[in-house]
Order: sequence, then C-alpha cells, then structure tokens
Amino acid sequence: YSLEVYTSNDILLGNENFSVEEFVPDRIKVSAKLDKPFLSPGQSATLSINALNFFGPPAANRKYEYEVQFKQKALSPKKYGRYKFGVDNSAISFEKVTDEGITDENGNGTKSYSVPAGFKNTGLLQANFYTTVFDETGRPVSRTVNTDIYTQEVFFGIATDGYWYQPLNQPIRFPLIALDKNEKVVNASAEVKVIKHEYRT
Repeated sequence: YSLEVYTSNDILLGNENFSVEEFVPDRIKVSAKLDKPFLSPGQSATLSINALNFFGPPAANRKYEYEVQFKQKALSPKKYGRYKFGVDNSAISFEKVTDEGITDENGNGTKSYSVPAGFKNTGLLQANFYTTVFDETGRPVSRTVNTDIYTQEVFFGIATDGYWYQPLNQPIRFPLIALDKNEKVVNASAEVKVIKHEYRT
C-alpha cells in the first residue's frame, strides 16, 4: 500500500509505502507417529498419519506425500566425551524414499518402511520422516518425525593422549572403549590396525 497526504487544494505533501501480510491459518491439523522408538537394519516400522479438519470432521480423501531422508549422526556420550565413535562411510549412498497416498474416511493413512540391510555397520544414523497433507484448496500442511537407526550392536570409541609426538621411542596411548546403544560399557573384541603414513618433503 501507499499512503499519500494532500492539502485541501490537492497538493501532495508526502507519501509513505507500507506492506500488509495476509496470514491464512491452517485448515487441517496433521499428526504423524512411528510405532517404534528406534530402528535397526532389516527392521520395519509403520508411520501412522492423521489429518483432522479444524472445528470439523476428519480430513477424509486428502492427498498426502511421504518422504524418508537419512543422515549420519554422531554418537556423543556425555560420560565418554574424549572418545570418537565416528564411522567413515564415504562409499555409502543414502537415497531418500518417497511415496504418496490418500487418507481414508477417518483422515488416517499408514506407510511402512524397512531399513535396508546394507545399512549394517555404518554407525549411528538418523531417519527423518516427512509427511505433507494437502487441504481442500491444495495448501500443504507438513509434519516431521525423527528416529535413530542403530546399525551396530557395539559402538567402538577411540581416544588419544596427545597430537604431536617425538620419534624418540615416546609411548603413545590410544584408549579404546566399547558401548551398546544405551551408552553402557560392554565386553567386546575388535581388530586394531596401526597404519603408518610417511610424508617426505
């Protein structure tokens, strides 16, 4: 809008521009819930979707879209902050999963998802479940549900006692630890390799 001020004989004294943003509230309420608190490779989960018209009946026969995205997540136990539990998975490809559907007469929808077995031994992952339901005008309303994927029974952590060392028979200590998904110490065996990289400059 533009506000203009004139004198009584129509002489423009000045003007000021201003904007008015129109807010359109959501017409439907969307909720989404997973049936499991966490997942593992090869395990299936069901996402329950519910859409409800505000001050009205369930949002029946509404189109919805469903998407699952993955990302690497760092295991960071507070009690063992000096240890690093990261896993280098540069060769792993996390392709997103998409699908769509129509809500039933009660405004409900369900989607099942199975964690690929190929995710095994890739550390701690996070799966983000995105749900978008469209109201009668086609306006989207979205919700997100997150869950962890524990791809290992045991998570190994490694720490060091320094960074720079002198080549004078100086001992270097690498503390190791094994934790389960609840961050509890467990007995486990692992293979340890020491690789020497020589930089000749």
